[in-house]
Amino acid sequence: FMPLKRPREEDGEIDDTALFERITRIGDKTGLESQIDDLQVALGSCLETKLDFILDTMFKCITQLTVKTSLYSTTVALVACQHPSFGEEVLQEAVRLLNATMRESEWASAGLVVRFLCDLCNTNLLTASAVVTFLTDLMKECSPKHHPQRQDTFCHLVLAALPWCCQLLHTQWPEGLRLLGDQLAQFFEGRRRGGITRIYLNGPDSTADVLDVMWGQFQSFLKTGAPISSILRPHVAFKEQLKDLTSQSLPTLELPPHEATSTYMDLPAALHLFAEWDEPHRRQFEPPEAELPREDQGELAHFTDRFKIRPIDRLVVNQYVSDTLYFWNASREDCVKKLRLLPIHGHPEHLVVESILAHMLAVPLPPFRPCYYHALLVDLCKLDSRYPVVVAEAMELLYENVPRMDNELVDRVVAFYAFHLSNFGFKWIWEDWQGVLDQDDIQEGTCKKLFIYEVFSALLRHSYKERLLDVIPAPFHKFIPEAPKHFFRWDVKRYKDKEMPPFKQTAESIYNSIHSNQFTSDELTLELDRLDWNGEMSVGDKLEVLVHCLLVNGIETISHQLAMLKKYKAAFDAVIHSNRQQGMDLRLKIIQFACAFWENSPQHKQIVIHQLLELQIVEPVDCIHWLFSPTVLNYWERAYPWEVVRMTIDGLLTEIMDCFKEVKRLDQTVVRMQRDLQEGGGDEVDTATTLRMIDDHQRKAQDLRQSMAEDWLEHLKLVFFDLFKGFKKVLTDHFNKQEAKDRRVEKCKDKAERVRAKEYVWQKSAISHSNEMGRKYLPFLAPWLPEFQRTVLTADTHPRVRALFEGWQEVQYRRWAMARGYNSSNLHNTACLQLFLDLVQQTEDDDEEDPSITEEQAESK
Repeated sequence: FMPLKRPREEDGEIDDTALFERITRIGDKTGLESQIDDLQVALGSCLETKLDFILDTMFKCITQLTVKTSLYSTTVALVACQHPSFGEEVLQEAVRLLNATMRESEWASAGLVVRFLCDLCNTNLLTASAVVTFLTDLMKECSPKHHPQRQDTFCHLVLAALPWCCQLLHTQWPEGLRLLGDQLAQFFEGRRRGGITRIYLNGPDSTADVLDVMWGQFQSFLKTGAPISSILRPHVAFKEQLKDLTSQSLPTLELPPHEATSTYMDLPAALHLFAEWDEPHRRQFEPPEAELPREDQGELAHFTDRFKIRPIDRLVVNQYVSDTLYFWNASREDCVKKLRLLPIHGHPEHLVVESILAHMLAVPLPPFRPCYYHALLVDLCKLDSRYPVVVAEAMELLYENVPRMDNELVDRVVAFYAFHLSNFGFKWIWEDWQGVLDQDDIQEGTCKKLFIYEVFSALLRHSYKERLLDVIPAPFHKFIPEAPKHFFRWDVKRYKDKEMPPFKQTAESIYNSIHSNQFTSDELTLELDRLDWNGEMSVGDKLEVLVHCLLVNGIETISHQLAMLKKYKAAFDAVIHSNRQQGMDLRLKIIQFACAFWENSPQHKQIVIHQLLELQIVEPVDCIHWLFSPTVLNYWERAYPWEVVRMTIDGLLTEIMDCFKEVKRLDQTVVRMQRDLQEGGGDEVDTATTLRMIDDHQRKAQDLRQSMAEDWLEHLKLVFFDLFKGFKKVLTDHFNKQEAKDRRVEKCKDKAERVRAKEYVWQKSAISHSNEMGRKYLPFLAPWLPEFQRTVLTADTHPRVRALFEGWQEVQYRRWAMARGYNSSNLHNTACLQLFLDLVQQTEDDDEEDPSITEEQAESK
């Protein structure tokens, strides 16, 4: 991005590389005023020949370098003092860019352009009235007649930009600031908040989101009007030069209208880890030291500095961190460097940590992979001595909030704990967790105990059991799971004093045949039939023998296991195809037998299921049936069943999206080759070759479309219908059982409380993960939603279950990360979803218009 060497300036001329470096690197060294002065002189000398280059580079920096907004606004104003036309060009380019970013739903860049325009009033390039009029026009989109997400998005644009101009408005035009405050207050009074995207399931802050927090922080400024110390104000040093600057008028802003395909910000719920520092009685700039005990004043100086950061400054810090995480995600080292050098007076480390964790816990999906945030926090702790204590405090607060957090987010916190502890030698304040061992609140204690067990299970993936036994105190050893171990059903050592399961000789013979590579896949099936000469073995027994013998032969490594399954895949196909009527049940049995082989290792269960799916031995819908099988229902409070379901559905969607992209690529190639043919210029041989390639591409695209319509999309529909039908049945049975349960007092009260606590933990996990599946995957059910409502949400649906489904339908496909322009590797891409919905509709229209399809065929299909 940056040149390695500084090019020379000859004859007073500055080439593009040198000018680019001057614009981008402003503020990186000391002497800010001199750098701005040198830059404005250089820009003034190049305006006639390099105006387009200057504007392009300047606005690239404005929309990416979040901290330097004020530096560029001051530089623009200084250049405009000598060249008034430059100010007009900048304003026109800013409005044009703002219109473009809003139209393309690039809300991160749009927010920074709005911030830049607001900061121009500090330099007199724009008047205070012009800025208030501009923000008022944005607030008009927050009226109730507009889409709720459009209202939230434009309100966020206004609140995020106000700190850059509210200080000036407070002193020069308080009426305009009061007008904006009244409009915001009116918006928040009538704003409807969704509950399905919240982090906390209960409590006073369970329905609050980022907008509520930002509004509260801005209200504190309206009451006090205290100066904002977290924003650079270089214009103060050039006050004399800027006071005579002629103000410009802002060009007309054309806001894009709302459309069905419009994408807006889907703001995550507020995390509220350090909310106590925003309490009214703490909002003061210089707290007296008497607030802390004398013996703690020295040790807790880091915490007392938090008082010095006002709420409005916390709003600014959160914007800095959010933009830094976005624009520097490609380079973790640079991102950590930028986070450590934020221009904040005091200690903003707790705000940085809270903002990173809030992004990690965003619902329905984080903007980037969770490991990105894990690695950032680890690097901050390793490179800056101020961060370890803050991260530890945040981790402890997360642990305390586990009983009231959504279980999907608890799973993310578990992964964060395991990654962080494994990077610091498993060092932790284990004494703080001992209170849960004999906690009076059994319900809360059960949630925390399960959390500790899940953390230790995740740590076992980063280490081994003996290591954990050495570093973890003895009272917690009972929470450490057993080391991963396989269970071969016909292992003699396992049944020393017990009766051996049937078909031992058959299992030994099949095991030896596989071990000695005696038979091919087809021959192994015949050998299995030969050994069952008396017909005592059922098809399920044959599959169990086959699964266990293959897995125990591939026990050395994961690669060996995959090779065994791949080599003898035809044996599974032969057994299943010989009993097609029981095919789905047999595939479910394969998964159950494989999980029984890895009975005490959830990680190996996920791996073997992934391998079975990859080899197409089982199908994704079989994993959905496995989730609702009786053996797995009892483990719904654990994390691994839901990891399997996510892996299954995401893998299926990824394959479908790849297929759709290939169809689109083939269509674009055909259009390009046809255009080349029309333009001419080739001989007859080239024309014939091109026509042949067009036919091949069209045939491939048609085959892919037919395959998607007849196979992929129908299977996806089956997966989602079976998933949500299963949730309906399980939750309905649970709620009915709960309502019909006798409320008599149990003889053993402690036992009754423990039973209720266990039921609460199971119910909390079931509802949380059903909400996760609904808000995450319901958009892909949109083409079949009328049929889904007609066949699944019937009149006899339990009211609580119906409320869950209705809550999912309120959450439309609006990912906050994608709306901000994040380019994550996750499959949930707005363009792909739109292509998916269009092609599904196209295939359904083709079926309706095809006269060759009889009524009976359409019904069977």
